[in-house]
Amino acid sequence: MQIASIGLLFRAPKAGRIIAGIGAFFMMPIGLVFFMGYMSSYEKKSNQGIAIFPSSEEEENINTEEKPGSNTPTEGNGDENVETNESLKLYFKKTPFFINGVVFIVLGGAIMAMGLGTGGILVGAGVLALVNGFRLKNRIVIGLSKKELIITPGLYSETYRVPYNNVKVTHMDNRLFKLHIQTPDVDKTCTVRKAWLEGERDYVSTAMKNILSKLTEDNAA
Repeated sequence: MQIASIGLLFRAPKAGRIIAGIGAFFMMPIGLVFFMGYMSSYEKKSNQGIAIFPSSEEEENINTEEKPGSNTPTEGNGDENVETNESLKLYFKKTPFFINGVVFIVLGGAIMAMGLGTGGILVGAGVLALVNGFRLKNRIVIGLSKKELIITPGLYSETYRVPYNNVKVTHMDNRLFKLHIQTPDVDKTCTVRKAWLEGERDYVSTAMKNILSKLTEDNAA
């Protein structure tokens, strides 16, 4: 199944992703290593044609967060702490990944000590959560940079930059929002969950309103 999913990656990526997930499940926990690699390749394949947001530029943003006038979230009124210019960025919340990783590993280890093989699945899931926590550290989920949207479309994808007029807001509620990215080479919908976003609730809410309104205004124009 894993070999078949690799072949489908270039012909039918979505079907290949499903088969890869099933194959990884039956090969737990080592199958998670394959699944992570496959998902990374899948994201690169589906996002071909979108410009990657340079890691050097992302590092520069991180290093300037603590300077006066930065858009770092602080306690208080969210409206007062969010810049209205085009340099707004929201990062992945890392703590849940680390907490889940530790809990799954400890619980899985206890189950394995009881002689039950299913504990290995939890240990594998815990390791995966920890890896994601370290991998997504200081990674931008969504933001604005000049006339472009900065977006990480999925947990296993790179961070990209897309012109405003290539992105449309298709769904929005209290838990998540969906964006449709359409370029000459890419036509996909990505889902961003608000639980992923680092910062105080008021700050995140206000920042997201600014980002989504920017996209709406540009498409309306």
